[in-house]
Amino acid sequence: MIDTIFLFCFWPSFNEATAAGLERLRAVINTYLSICSSVLGTFIASSLIRHGKLDMIHVRSSTLPRGVAVDTVASSNIGLHDAMIIGTLAGFISTIGFYAVLPKLKLIRIHDACGVHYLYGVPGFQDYLTNLYLTGGLQRSNNIQVVYQAAALVLTLAMTIVGVFFAGALLRLLIFVQKSQYLDDEVHWYKPDEIGSVKL
Repeated sequence: MIDTIFLFCFWPSFNEATAAGLERLRAVINTYLSICSSVLGTFIASSLIRHGKLDMIHVRSSTLPRGVAVDTVASSNIGLHDAMIIGTLAGFISTIGFYAVLPKLKLIRIHDACGVHYLYGVPGFQDYLTNLYLTGGLQRSNNIQVVYQAAALVLTLAMTIVGVFFAGALLRLLIFVQKSQYLDDEVHWYKPDEIGSVKL
């Protein structure tokens, strides 16, 4: 949970890094509001899923990356209410997806050990949609900006899909040991019989 606290405190510095002047202040405020609101959305979704109780996995996984959901519009004048709506929706959608969709990914042999898809993928896509809806290009018309952003999304998804299939094919080679247990270090690391037998 210490990583959650650090990212909760310092995520606005990621979003305001490329901004200047008043835009930096807007980025920090919008990011903090989005993160705080995502906690609310996460708690609502988790209590609905767990019948009035909170699940720590949901809280950790869904409150952490809500700065992602407001990344590209953080320095824009979107208003405090929009930052809060973005964060609340991101927390809610991410928690529901983490609970409902992640187990189904395992059925089609997609292994997501840490729920990265719902930590960063879904909020990133929400950020893309928010950016399309709320802002336009600086020197382009809104229609041309939408085309540029759609092309960037298609390119990003294509590179990701090709990279994942390449990595999957590489890992299926016989030189890599296939084990049924994921994240088992004993397969690849030496483990002494007795802890006291190791001499330095």
